[in-house]
Amino acid sequence: MSTRAVRVLLVSATEKEAETVRDLLRNTGTARFDVAWTAAIPEALDRLARHEIDACLVAARVGDQDGLDLVRQARERGRTTPIVVLGEQDDTDTDLKAMRAGAHDFLSRARLDATRLERSIRYAIGRQVVEDDLREANANLSARVRELEQRIQENAHLGQMGNLLQSALCEEEAYAVVGGYARRLFPGGAGALFVANPARNRLDAVATWGEGEIGETPLVPDRCWALRNSRIHRFDPDTPASACPHAGTMTAQTVTLCVPLASREGVLGLLHLRTAAVAPPGAGAPLTGPEHQLAVTLAEQVAIALVSLRMKDTLRRQSIRDALTGLFNRRYLEESMAREIFRAHRKGSPMGVAMIDLDHFKQFNDANGHLAGDILLRTFGEYLLTHIRGEDIACRYGGEEFALITPDASLENTVMRCEQIRDGAARIVIDVGGRPLKGVTISIGVASFPDHGTTLDSLLRTADAALYAAKEAGRNRVARAPDPA
Repeated sequence: MSTRAVRVLLVSATEKEAETVRDLLRNTGTARFDVAWTAAIPEALDRLARHEIDACLVAARVGDQDGLDLVRQARERGRTTPIVVLGEQDDTDTDLKAMRAGAHDFLSRARLDATRLERSIRYAIGRQVVEDDLREANANLSARVRELEQRIQENAHLGQMGNLLQSALCEEEAYAVVGGYARRLFPGGAGALFVANPARNRLDAVATWGEGEIGETPLVPDRCWALRNSRIHRFDPDTPASACPHAGTMTAQTVTLCVPLASREGVLGLLHLRTAAVAPPGAGAPLTGPEHQLAVTLAEQVAIALVSLRMKDTLRRQSIRDALTGLFNRRYLEESMAREIFRAHRKGSPMGVAMIDLDHFKQFNDANGHLAGDILLRTFGEYLLTHIRGEDIACRYGGEEFALITPDASLENTVMRCEQIRDGAARIVIDVGGRPLKGVTISIGVASFPDHGTTLDSLLRTADAALYAAKEAGRNRVARAPDPA
């Protein structure tokens, strides 16, 4: 115990009993006791609530009142002050009732002396100290367990999100995944994922979550401290750090965190989080500690996923695109044509197929060099793309041969379009080192589904035969496959 007097409150019927208790405690010689008295249980409860006493002695009967009611009401109200019950005699029944009600000890008045009384008070106070320490330890342990469970749940969410991001086929799918899991990882706030748009020198919001404003969209890089300095920026009203200009109208109750999404190529985007500045009891400052690390981990996972998706997209484009002309390659032609045949068969709609050949390309190449030949092929590829519909599929079939698929187009419509393409191609002029060169004419063979075939091989074979007929007839023309017998 401390050197100050131990404050004791006696609750009994008469004040005379307080004098007896004072005399007994005065004779212990081990500590100073300051004994107060009241016969009113409500007053005693008030003093317990105000923490004015270190221990309470209460008679089993306080006049016509049950002294155990004080014990019960004190415990129901969450009062932890040590309470010792004084009985008339050794009464096992009252003793048990007192302990069950929440008393720390029971003393018989018949056997009451200074030693027993002083020891009982010391025991009750000591027991309460141990109980308080145990309660605090349990509370700390519970908090640690809750924190550990939260970390486990967060790691589970991150793992699930990572698996979905790996399976995403495009960035739009990835954005939806990030928005959904960010809402679970930061349930108490709002936020947004911004992705860089270098062509327009801005970042576009591709996913948002939570309630409330997220600031400016699109976001200009110069209006974010994190993007300016290439490092995480946290704004808290209680710190001298400046709020990001893009964050919009800030209140004294808002904390924000901006985390750049970085890669070797530069900044890919930004993770922006905001939450209330007032943290729940027992929690650390908002968006610090574990929350701060969680935001960093989330940003890293998103950045890795975006790099991976873009790399996959690049590899996919390389696998289906012709490097010289930028058109789809033969592999893509075969895949897409099989798909379009299935779709046309299901819809009962026609589909045109055209094989295109640059007339006398070998002679042009030999006369003007391979560079001029490459320029001509590239120029014709660009020309072809600008003279077809969005749903049409243009491919480089190989060498100077090209193929065109026209979904939902009849043989007549495909022939008409090919005539327009042939007419314009004859006027192509290329530039080779500042020297203008007239291009070449083209010959085209046209077939259609289902009249000339219902499979990829049969349609290509029929269109190729029509192309041969166009070349045999003098080139620079469009030949349609003959009507089936």
